[in-house]
Amino acid sequence: MNEIPEWLTLVSVEAGKRLGLPGPLEFPPELITLAVEGIELIELEPSWTSDLPLPEFGFLAADMVDFYDDYEFGEWIPGAWPLALDGGGGFFCLDLRAANADGEIPVVWVHASNLGWGDDEAVRVAASLADLLGPSK
Repeated sequence: MNEIPEWLTLVSVEAGKRLGLPGPLEFPPELITLAVEGIELIELEPSWTSDLPLPEFGFLAADMVDFYDDYEFGEWIPGAWPLALDGGGGFFCLDLRAANADGEIPVVWVHASNLGWGDDEAVRVAASLADLLGPSK
């Protein structure tokens, strides 16, 4: 594997601070692979969207911290970390409230205009980033 980009290390540290973690946020291996390989956009399988148009995973990369701050994730949806845009006004986020002992972190989808953990706001789309990207990557 190529070297991890410096920006990802900086984002990890800043994410840990903003989320109140004892150290940097440990990103899933699939996210690290996207960063190392410079992948910015992935068309996803529509399994969770039923008849909706094929969603995309527009990796926020070094801009994750800016989106977290600009959309006030810490206030509106604490415990979520934005990873990507879907091409239609929504975010794919890590749900750090639900991380399991194996290190898997579920992925939720939220619309930028309706951030929150309510039933009509956050939708769990995958048990992990690997599950979300699996057939597409």
